[in-house]
Amino acid sequence: MIALIEVMRSTCPIVNHIRASGADARVERLISWEHLTLYRIVAKSNPEAVGCSLRKFSKNIMRVGKDRFWVESKPCLICKYFASLKVPVLSTETIDGNMVYEVLIQSPGKLRILERGLRKIGMKLVILGSYSRSSMELTERQWEIIKKAYEEGYFDHDRKTSLTTMAKEIGISPAGLSDIMRRGVEKIVQDYLRNK
Repeated sequence: MIALIEVMRSTCPIVNHIRASGADARVERLISWEHLTLYRIVAKSNPEAVGCSLRKFSKNIMRVGKDRFWVESKPCLICKYFASLKVPVLSTETIDGNMVYEVLIQSPGKLRILERGLRKIGMKLVILGSYSRSSMELTERQWEIIKKAYEEGYFDHDRKTSLTTMAKEIGISPAGLSDIMRRGVEKIVQDYLRNK
């Protein structure tokens, strides 16, 4: 299922830097591990000035295309928590200083655990919505495989793993893995298109 979570007064260091510097940019996506977060930043205007501002924030920055940057940073509390639960963040948006996370989560029960945990670490938040339909409900196997593919960078633009490598790690044939992933991704896409 997909959930939208708005966290009040973001503790995200890159969001706070962008806001404080006045850069006309936003966080489009992030990939987080417990000790590192990669942010994809989109410059809304003047990418040269945005890049200059981001270089003051981090030494590890890479420009991708004419208006996008990948920036490396230490994770904030929220990103550390998502990473510890292995919750993929599908997209992000900043609204009035608050951060809205679109996350892929296994079930309503896991969403409640995530919400309680975020509150426990001091975050003020609102669950803006979540959706799942019986057609979107992934099997346990589909969930585990799609989550593994996401975490290992299979869906990244510069794919970091292959179907063959993942199939060997899991212990199934590449054709079997492809079928499981195709059926799971099909459910996610169908549900996404129904809800747009």
